[in-house]
Amino acid sequence: ILDYYGSRGYADARVDTQLTDAGPGQLHVVYAVTEGTKSFIRKVNISGNMKTKDEVIRRELPFAPGDPLNTVQLETAQTTLENMNYFEGKGEANPLTIRPVTTEVDGFKDVEVNVTEKPTGSVNFGAGFSSVDSLVGFVDVTQTNFDISDWGDFRGAGQRFNMNIRYGIRTSSFNTSWTEPWFLGQKLALTVSLFYQNLFYLSNRYDQINVGASVGLRKPIGQHAYLEGVYTAQQTTIDVDSGRNDKTSQLLRDEDGDYLISKLELNFVHDTRDSVFITRKGHKFEAGLMGAGLGGDVQAFGANIGGQQYFHLPGDTILSFEGMARYVDGSGGENDDRLPIFERQFLGGAYNLRGFDYRDAGPKDVTGEPIGGNVSLFGSVEYSFPIIEKVRGAVFWDVGMIQSDLDAANGSTGT
Repeated sequence: ILDYYGSRGYADARVDTQLTDAGPGQLHVVYAVTEGTKSFIRKVNISGNMKTKDEVIRRELPFAPGDPLNTVQLETAQTTLENMNYFEGKGEANPLTIRPVTTEVDGFKDVEVNVTEKPTGSVNFGAGFSSVDSLVGFVDVTQTNFDISDWGDFRGAGQRFNMNIRYGIRTSSFNTSWTEPWFLGQKLALTVSLFYQNLFYLSNRYDQINVGASVGLRKPIGQHAYLEGVYTAQQTTIDVDSGRNDKTSQLLRDEDGDYLISKLELNFVHDTRDSVFITRKGHKFEAGLMGAGLGGDVQAFGANIGGQQYFHLPGDTILSFEGMARYVDGSGGENDDRLPIFERQFLGGAYNLRGFDYRDAGPKDVTGEPIGGNVSLFGSVEYSFPIIEKVRGAVFWDVGMIQSDLDAANGSTGT
């Protein structure tokens, strides 16, 4: 009842519950409602933000001066600002507070927003080993409250900056990205990225180097969904060294060369997962389209659809289902409808179709080298359980298929 009145501007409403005997096993319940007077917001005052700009906080608030004082929206604003992770929240020394205060003007109240800022930048470095990358070291620099215009402090505008450097036995890469979550004053995220990737781990018979940039826009649709478009321009070099193995197939040697790629991708995502680290409940659905050939050497098109569903079961066990279907094909151009190997679909390894070596499931050339395909289907059922703290075990069943339009006459075998 309080939320009903509070959502309509009656911030001072009071509800008293009275219980009286009504006979054996029965009670009379009386709600005595004092409505009070409807209030409007006169001003929104923000304090405690030493670095974060006022506009970064105000744009996240679901109310503004002149609106009815909606107490439900005050609670929503509290959660939204806490989730930004810029300010101290519940359980910390100086938690964020949002509260209405009376004014000398009848029918109007001010809203006081008080915050205490906390560190938003981090530098992480370390080393690790995986079945894909082998031994690798990394340095990662992140600022989640970045300000590209403040060359003294680089903090306070609510932007996100990340730089990641990885160097190892089978890979080396450099990636940097900058995101403006409110592009042109709208809730429209603009992301600009630059990258360099030397992917030694893809094959023992060729190297692949990617250098390029991308620009993306993400628009929220409701509470859990978003639509995202990304344009990428990159130079990809495939270096097939026949000296490594004189049995390298002609099919693979034909991939050798430099490719200029101009690609546009459009994706729809609906995501209700409770966490991206250890997901216990919720789902993620995604569908996308891809087109390449806007001024580049590679002309291709593709589509994908799939998702995951998670169920939290007794004993902190998790049952999950996953499925994904992808299709990609060439559309002419300098490569005569032949889809380059870096645009083909692969399965196998730690990330999908576990039990196969990395990218080793599906069609291969006459020497046994994986060449990928046009159609990829993958499904998985997994049941995981806790072992100790954040260490978990899992039982899973994976199934998948890769189909290629390259036949044996062109030097490929298998599906």
